[in-house]
Amino acid sequence: MIEEIVAVITEALLKRQPVRHRDWDVYESATQKILGLTTEELTSMSANELIARYQNDKPGTDKLELAAVNMLRLAQESADNILLTSKLRQNGLQLLKYLQQHADSYSLQRAYLISLIEMNG
Repeated sequence: MIEEIVAVITEALLKRQPVRHRDWDVYESATQKILGLTTEELTSMSANELIARYQNDKPGTDKLELAAVNMLRLAQESADNILLTSKLRQNGLQLLKYLQQHADSYSLQRAYLISLIEMNG
């Protein structure tokens, strides 16, 4: 389930398209259950706090990737709040970079997403 949600959100981010609202309701609910965090809690946490939280968790890297793409999606939605958008983009990017270095496998999709975020400042 985690991989499916990550794939859908990442594809939407790469194509710069929003996730359909009715689909997002299902994904958001599943994400909150998987991460054990509400959207508000997720947006208030730093990348380092999330890494510490899921570091010893068995599917920890999957949860970190899910948190990262959700932060990036939320950043798109909160474009009118520059400070929140910046914080979410920075934390999402930091998590993706951490995963590229520490995950068991390299992700080309993750690498493209990192490049896209860095190009768009």
